Amino acid sequence: MSKFKALDNNSQMCSGNVLFLDENASPSALFYCANNRLNAVAKLHDELSLVYNDRINNNAISEATAFLLSDAVSIFRMVGRNSRELETARKEIDQYKKTIAMLSRAAAGKHDDSTTEGEQ
Repeated sequence: MSKFKALDNNSQMCSGNVLFLDENASPSALFYCANNRLNAVAKLHDELSLVYNDRINNNAISEATAFLLSDAVSIFRMVGRNSRELETARKEIDQYKKTIAMLSRAAAGKHDDSTTEGEQ
């Protein structure tokens, strides 16, 4: 089931939360989405550097790039949080594996001892 989280306020630009991210999206999908927004801003700035016209409406450009950058930051924050949660889960799993291995060895040792005693 999808679980959605609102993007940062700068991405909303209205009184309520209307733009959301799927918290269950894969880290690679989130990274790809954020990276595309950053690349769009970079490409726009590259193109604007070639324009030699003092009559460009900088407000519109600033607003568009602000939206894209805010979206990218929101997405990267979620990727970071998901990565930290994943790392914590991996550490817990590793600890469970060690505990299971230790208990398995202990159980196998007891089983071998009882089998040997019963055979004699």
